[in-house]
Amino acid sequence: MSTASRLMGLTIAVLLAGSAAIAQAGPLPLDPNAIGGVYQGSQVFQNKGGPSTLTVNVEFAVYAPGQFNLSFPGSDPSLGSQYVYAYEAFNLNVTPFPRTLAIFTVGLKDGAQAANVGAQPILTDPLALPPASSSFGGTPPNAARWDFTGQVIPVGRNSQILLYTSPHPPTFVTSSVIGGGLADSKNLPSPIPEPASWVLLGIGSVALAYRRIRARLG
Repeated sequence: MSTASRLMGLTIAVLLAGSAAIAQAGPLPLDPNAIGGVYQGSQVFQNKGGPSTLTVNVEFAVYAPGQFNLSFPGSDPSLGSQYVYAYEAFNLNVTPFPRTLAIFTVGLKDGAQAANVGAQPILTDPLALPPASSSFGGTPPNAARWDFTGQVIPVGRNSQILLYTSPHPPTFVTSSVIGGGLADSKNLPSPIPEPASWVLLGIGSVALAYRRIRARLG
């Protein structure tokens, strides 16, 4: 490799690093209107493939009913009646062969009753990218999904606030990022069904197992 080529590669790497450094902090981790504690902060997802690495920092915050509108007036899709689960994804990859972020998912437990999946623009960050689509996957839903296909998040850029609502308070559930053929999974806040829901789910599972046993025995 020529000296000129090496210098060009170094320059590109420095510029990418600078872009990533700019887009590393959003409003969620320090928002005083969120419930705080372990349910507010950030989580780095990373996976290396060959010469490139997918590195995504997901910032998150959970808001008790009625609190999200204090930070984002008029933006609570549940009209203040449910918890709001909010996330923002930052593509921090600075390798010579960067990977774009294509899909972000948050796992959901049975009985989470998640609703209103979507995205919220950030007034202080008009360049934040919206997803191409937002949806719940599975029946019953086992994940909230934001797909950036056709609107991928390039290096140094970030998403809008990605959110959904639930009547239930948070726990941690496996969540994932996917981009450029690479993926990584970590735990992020997600609703935990109330104890009564877990009891009903347990009873339903036992009843289903009993029916299967009876069917096999004829």
